[in-house]
Amino acid sequence: MNINNLPPRILATPEAEQWIAKLSEIHGPLMFHQSGGCCDGSAPMCFPRGEFRVGAQDVLLGILPGETPVWIGAAQFEYWRHTQVTIDVVQGRGSGMSLEAPEGIRFIVRSRVFTDEESAALEAHGEPPRGDSFDHGQASQCCQICAPNDFRLYPVHLRPPHRMRTCHRKLHLGLSCCPAR
Repeated sequence: MNINNLPPRILATPEAEQWIAKLSEIHGPLMFHQSGGCCDGSAPMCFPRGEFRVGAQDVLLGILPGETPVWIGAAQFEYWRHTQVTIDVVQGRGSGMSLEAPEGIRFIVRSRVFTDEESAALEAHGEPPRGDSFDHGQASQCCQICAPNDFRLYPVHLRPPHRMRTCHRKLHLGLSCCPAR
């Protein structure tokens, strides 16, 4: 199996893709992060790209339509590495900080186990990129992945803390690179 035939680690249902497009129109480029607990359990969290700091312990599952990267915590990835993850959407408001929460829907994940052939191909291909080793020069990526904490890249009216939720403001103010600090 060559790289073009590798099974994607991340997919989205058509309804989820529609919501990603709608939220992108409102909030600009997006990103997802899948953690292993906190807030809404293990629901995928949707953020404006760059609002969530991606680090060495985050694994890139892939890029969804709209050039939307999907990251997962490394510990969670170890549990899920044998599965293909699909982001879906259901009615009902989640309790987390994800962008879709006020819309009356929430993103969820569904998964299936890779076949033995798919697992072997992914294993032979090597580990997916991590936040500290990702080739940020790839054409399909945005500068917000390259420098998620360089808020000078944002238009002035979108810079934190103006656009950031209160719960995230303290996180970013604690970072030495945050100009709002």
